[in-house]
Amino acid sequence: MSASATATGNLQATPFGHLLVYLLDRGLTGSLVLEEPSGDKHAIWFDAGAPAKVKTATPVTYLGQVLVEQRAITREVYERTLQGALHERRLHGQVLLETGAVQLRTLRDALREQLARQVLWLFKLNPLTAYGYYDQVNYLERWGAPEGLRVRPLALIWRGLRKHASAAEIETVTARLGQRPIELHVDAPIRRFRFEASEQALIDVLRARPQSLSSLVSSGLAAPDDVKRLVYVLVILRQLELGVPGATPVGADEAPSSSRIAVAVPGRASLPDVESMMPAGRASIPDVENVVPRPSSPHPVAMPVSSSPPVATSSVPPAARSNSPMPRQSFTPAPAGAPPAPQFLGSGTADLRLELEALSARAGGTHYEVLGLPSDAPASAVQSVFFALAKRWHPDRLRPEVADLKEEAGRVFSRISQASQVLSDPMARAAYDKSIAQGEAPDEAEQVQRVLRATTAFQKAEVYLKRGNLALAEKEALLAYTSDPTQADHIALHVWIQAQKPSADLTDLAVQLEKAVKTEPNNLRVRWYRGQLLKRLGRAREALHDFRFIVERDPRHTDAHREVRLYAMRRGNRPPSDPPNTTGRSIPPAGPDSQGGRKTSPPAKPGLLNKLFKKP
Repeated sequence: MSASATATGNLQATPFGHLLVYLLDRGLTGSLVLEEPSGDKHAIWFDAGAPAKVKTATPVTYLGQVLVEQRAITREVYERTLQGALHERRLHGQVLLETGAVQLRTLRDALREQLARQVLWLFKLNPLTAYGYYDQVNYLERWGAPEGLRVRPLALIWRGLRKHASAAEIETVTARLGQRPIELHVDAPIRRFRFEASEQALIDVLRARPQSLSSLVSSGLAAPDDVKRLVYVLVILRQLELGVPGATPVGADEAPSSSRIAVAVPGRASLPDVESMMPAGRASIPDVENVVPRPSSPHPVAMPVSSSPPVATSSVPPAARSNSPMPRQSFTPAPAGAPPAPQFLGSGTADLRLELEALSARAGGTHYEVLGLPSDAPASAVQSVFFALAKRWHPDRLRPEVADLKEEAGRVFSRISQASQVLSDPMARAAYDKSIAQGEAPDEAEQVQRVLRATTAFQKAEVYLKRGNLALAEKEALLAYTSDPTQADHIALHVWIQAQKPSADLTDLAVQLEKAVKTEPNNLRVRWYRGQLLKRLGRAREALHDFRFIVERDPRHTDAHREVRLYAMRRGNRPPSDPPNTTGRSIPPAGPDSQGGRKTSPPAKPGLLNKLFKKP
């Protein structure tokens, strides 16, 4: 008997892209089965929110074809090894490995790209296609290799939505932003989207200074439709700061790509037929006709998507970027010691070098000098000059023949970004003008470099800490703290790493964390570190205040939930569902209510998961 579906619906009510976002956001593991009106069925196995196996009713692409396109093997090798695999009834990837035709890493990349193309093909399904999601059920367990290879989910979602997102939906979502400045979330995992150069240029402009959608469109960095599509994906994947406390970007906690490789273990004799190899009594793919209502059903159960969808982005894997209609040029480097090729004014290259040299010389001047503007220039002029310079000097937009200028262009781009940010903000500009008048203008270029160094060091420290390398984590955290001590995150991480030392003075460190909390009272990361430190000091009741504060603002913070439950169990007289105490006053012991019984908290409201994944 087939398992009952955890959630059902159709792609008209819940587009396929929204399903992918939801499953990734919740980190769900299970099977998604889709049935077209024609009766064709497809299935995807999700591992922690990311597709790991796909079975389509009709073949979409073959592994060998992907390897040939990537020039990893020749057509002759493809046909020869494929014949061998079919003759021996073995997996093609296994044969390719055993014959030495490809390396393991090459095979893994090709399998991941094959999987991505299969999922992208499903974006084109008929909107009347019905779906059923089966949590913790693997209907593809015996399909293909024993283990799946997780695709990079953010890059996959971006590839799909960039091509298949509804224009009407994009317009609806982006229109809600109005003139609100678009600001990237501090935890947005932008690198995992694998944006192309033009897309990354838009991201870098947003990093330099928050922009309204209209300003971003008028910048000319990309076509208006492309700008809106990118912003739309950032919105539904929660990659932007939209004023929602505790909202974490989708994919922020996504682990690096799995090392699992979808090749059969030695000794697996044949290519399996999923229909015949499923355990007795269970079909390879459930009969969606029985468990997923047709759209014409009077009471279909759909997985609703919020009118303000979640946020995140993703980008195109390198293998998919070879579809450009223009072939890439190849350049042969000059022999070592050879004199540089002559450059002539008017040819373009020499002019660019001279222009960059002039900009670099102005980098140590005032913001006005950097942008080449008078001190009374209006904000509109500042914005126009910034966009013009950004289009010309973004490191990813340089022409190939001046690729050696990329590092210098990066420094110039950072400098003009910082100048534009200050001069576009009326309050910051007034303070800056006052400092110039008083002869107290700081070295802005060095200040920018310090902030950039601090940000990079902080990110490295977090990675090292997660890996358990405290020595390197301490080094990077100290650099972040000394370079930019105004950031509460930098203070908290530095203090927490110091607290891991056996000889640490925890009381003094707790005082430092208290200062960080006062600087940013709503910073959940700082609250978490302080709660852990107070707990180690034996001040469990004070630590509980921080943990409850976190839970109230981020209900999905499982670690904070666990701390609250542990405290309740140790007390033995207060249920773990008590509301957080953020008043700072002591918590009185629970007493009997008017009915003579113990006070209890009201029943918990149905969570979002229950609302979206309710059974029919």
